[in-house]
Parts: sequence; C-alpha cells; structure tokens
Amino acid sequence: MDPFALSIVEGALVAASDEMFQVVRQTSYSPIIYEVLDYATGITDANGRLVVQGNGVTGFLGSLSSGVQAVLQKYTDIGPGDVFIVNDPYTAGGSHLSDVTVVRPFFHNGTLLGFGASKAHWTEIGGAKPGSWSNDAADVYAEGLYIPLMKIVDRGVVNETLMALIAANVRTPVYTLGDLQSQLGALVIGERRVAEAAAKYGTETVLEAMASILDRGRKAALRALRRLPKGTYFAEDYLDSDGATDQPVYVCVKVTIDDDTFTADFTGSSPSVASTINATWPSLECGVRTTFRALIDSEEPTSDGMFAPLSIICPPGTVFTAQPPTPVSTYWEASDMAADLVQKALAPHIPELMPAGHSLSVCGSILAFERDPQSPTVGLPILVEPQAGGWGGSEGQDGESALVPIGDGDTCSIPVEVLEATYPVRVLEYALNIVPGGGAGKYRGGFGLIRRLQLLQPATLTASFGRHRFPAWGSHDGGNGTPNYVEVHAADGRPLGRFGRVNGMRLEAGSVVALVTGCGGGYGDPKLRDPARVQEDLANGFLTPEDARRIYGYPADAAQGRESVDDENRN
Repeated sequence: MDPFALSIVEGALVAASDEMFQVVRQTSYSPIIYEVLDYATGITDANGRLVVQGNGVTGFLGSLSSGVQAVLQKYTDIGPGDVFIVNDPYTAGGSHLSDVTVVRPFFHNGTLLGFGASKAHWTEIGGAKPGSWSNDAADVYAEGLYIPLMKIVDRGVVNETLMALIAANVRTPVYTLGDLQSQLGALVIGERRVAEAAAKYGTETVLEAMASILDRGRKAALRALRRLPKGTYFAEDYLDSDGATDQPVYVCVKVTIDDDTFTADFTGSSPSVASTINATWPSLECGVRTTFRALIDSEEPTSDGMFAPLSIICPPGTVFTAQPPTPVSTYWEASDMAADLVQKALAPHIPELMPAGHSLSVCGSILAFERDPQSPTVGLPILVEPQAGGWGGSEGQDGESALVPIGDGDTCSIPVEVLEATYPVRVLEYALNIVPGGGAGKYRGGFGLIRRLQLLQPATLTASFGRHRFPAWGSHDGGNGTPNYVEVHAADGRPLGRFGRVNGMRLEAGSVVALVTGCGGGYGDPKLRDPARVQEDLANGFLTPEDARRIYGYPADAAQGRESVDDENRN
C-alpha cells in the first residue's frame, strides 16, 4: 500500500478525532464541558479497538473502546445512522452516572469503517442532590438517572421518548439535552471526515491505516518496556475515609515489569466502602492506563495497541472494583489513587520519569444556588468544577504549580471572568497556595491554588477534596506535600470549619468558600537544594530568609548578600 497515502489517512483520523473534540467544545451548553473540558472523543476500528483519542480527560483512556465493545456484544444489527447511549458505571466503560457515553458507527458505501465515541460529564443527571454526585449516597440510584446501553437514534430517527425521559429526570433539561446534542453532532462530523478519507483514498487504505496505528502503538509500548528496570515493585497508601467512620481506606499495588508485559496487581486493597469514593473496573483500567501511557512517552497516537502489554489484576468487590449497586459518584478518589500507586511503586527506581506525589484528587465541588426573586443576580443554578493543584518534584526539576491532577489530563479551571459572568459568585482571590516547607526537597513540590468565592445568592455546598488527611508523598528523602481542603466562613465572617468533604452545607448569601489545593511532594534532601534555586524562591516571595535557613540551611549571609545585590541592581 502507498506509504504516503497511508500516512495522510492516519493524519486524517487524528484530525477527525480532534475536530470531534472541538465540535463538542464549541456547541456544548455547560461550562464543565466547554471551559473545563471534562470530556473525551475518539475513533475505534470496526472491532472496537481505540485508534485515536482527542485531548481532554486522561481518566477516560480505555473507556471509549470499552463502550464500543459493549455495543458490539449487545447488538448484531448495527446500521448507518444508529447511535447508542450509556452511563452504566460498572460496565461499558462507565465511571459514574454523570459521565455519559454516546457511540455511532462510521459507514462508507455500506462498509463499517469503525466507530466514533464521545464521553462527557453532564452537570446534571438527576438523583438526590443537585449536580448529581455526592458524598453520602447510599447506592447508585441516589446518584442520578441510570441509562443502560440502548439506542438513542435508530437509523437516523431520534428516540424522542428517551429524550423526554432524560429531560424529566434532570434539574437543568435545556443544558443537559444541549450537551447531549453537542456529542451527537460531533459524531456526525467524525463520520463525515472518515468517510471523506475513504472516498478519496479507498476503504482499504482507511482500514489499513487503523491497523497500522494499532501496530505501531504496540511496538512503541514494547520498546519502552525494554528500557524500564525489570522486577517487581510495591506501594501502599490510604484514602482519607470510608465515609461511615474516620477509618482510612488501605490500598496497595504490586507492579511487575518484564520485556513483554507490565502487570499492576491491586490484590489486598480494601473492600468497597460505605462512601461514594469507590471506583469500578472501567475506572481502574483508565487510571492505570494513564500512568502507563506516561511511561511509554511516545509521539504515536494513543491507541489500544499501545495498551496491549498492560495487564491489570484486581478481585471484584474492592474499593477499585465496586459491584452494583455500590455508590461511585466520587469515583475519582479511588481511580486516581490507582494511577498514583503505580507511580509511587516506580518512583524510587525511575526518578527521571516518575515524580513525587501530587495533589491527586480532582477536588470537585458543587454549589447549588437557590433562586431569590428579590435578587438582581441571575446565573446558572449549579456550579460544578474541579481544581488544579501542586505536582511533585523529580530528578532535575521542581514540581509544576497549579496543574490539574493526573486523571484530568488537559482539563482547565473555569476562568474568573467566565465564573463571575455565569454564576452568582464573586471571586475574592485566585492565587498560588504558597506554603513554605510544603514539599521541601532538593527539587521542591509545586504549589497548589486558592480560589476564594463569595456567594451572591444562598446555596448548598458539596465537595470532595481527597488527600486531606494523607498529603502528597515525597521521594528520595523529599518532604511530603500539604493537604487539600475546603474552608468556609459565614456571611458575618464566622469560621464554619475546614473540611476534606462537605455534604450539602447550606450557606447564606455573602458566605465565603475557599477551595484550596495542596503542594506536591519534594524530591531529594532539602539541604542539597541548589542555592540559586533558593535565591530564586526568595526573589519570587515563595520563601522568607528565615524559611530559607530553617528548611534549606541557606546561609543568612548569603541571603543578605542576595538582597544587597538586588538593591544595588535596582539602584
């Protein structure tokens, strides 16, 4: 086959997936999608193997192909114009009910070329609490509308009954259905672009291009594995609480690497708990794939071929593999921990690739506003957003500051201007959370963020900020990071507390909510930090001279000398 045509078609597939991603962003209704980018798009081959995936949530790696494979297992009669929908957390690439997947077959002249898939977080999917996820749901049925795998479009005809059912079960039907329509539209564009490539270069060329991407991904993974140290490595950690008590939740992993396989075994981790922090098998797979993909470090498109050498072991019924109807709406606490455990197991052995621990938790919050007829402030009634935090230091560099956690990939924080224009809030502060000594090391951890909001209307607050009790871990004698937390003050200024989790706290207009993420862990002995780096931190206001002496052993006369030089330069 013409290698030039093959290369062009491979590029066309990547471009089609990226265009699908942009269509969702430009046409969706909710800021959690068009600003935060809490969604993903991708294309699989006719067997449901992921070929390319657009940017977005790395925590959805693997979920798109699992969704397509579930369609292939359930339906034998799949035709042009069909679209399938599902949000089952336990199968079909699910995570929690708020993440809804739609799948469309891509045809050209009657030939099935593959499938397009889009998975997006809907701000509202019903359930007991506004915003749908919570910390205290007794089972999955309290977390929203449960949609088993079914057709939402049959040969081009929309299932209006299902549309009406969704609209009747959510608090913001216009926005929820608008987000669904954006996903459906993106898949139409994706099919059009792949069909155009088939019309120009031939169906066989498109199919061969898909096979080529899968094969090169597998080879890239094998090359990377052969560069990694061989052996078995172990790590353990704790999730903050089981929900019913203050008892922490034990988790562990055993990672085994040889020339051809990478195995992550989570046997021994805690059973599922009476909390919504449980993950399911699809989320566990996505979490491990995220760290594994980082290790591959290849320019090749992310595909199922790349994950061929990866094996995951975990018995059913653990905090990573919850079974129905266990609640899972804040699943990210467990699935991101799975990614972090693999990183923690390998960090002592490949520090150039694996940094110290980071803020990890999505640090999600919901503000559900009450309508006040007397208030001139009008905005969307439900604000759902994640927060960025500090990453760990690594061999040769400090950790990144204000970066989203590993499971969130290319997502973003909602800009201040958009936040204030869209919701009844005033942003009082949006700044780095500078904690001297947090994540201290030869290469220090990055800083988290503080977002301080004043409510302009009454609201209820729900939040899940993991790593509140067990902050980011240091590596190679580096210090641990600092906790994530939510701090609340009443409208009259009274402190109402500092929390890792908040369950539907009612707040009056004028109340202030501070969403605070922690520093990443440090790498290496702090006393070995380069004085030039200490001086730079002093100049940036990250340290005082006293902090520099106490934490890094930075000489007082050197600090004073630096200040004298700065004064002389200013003069």
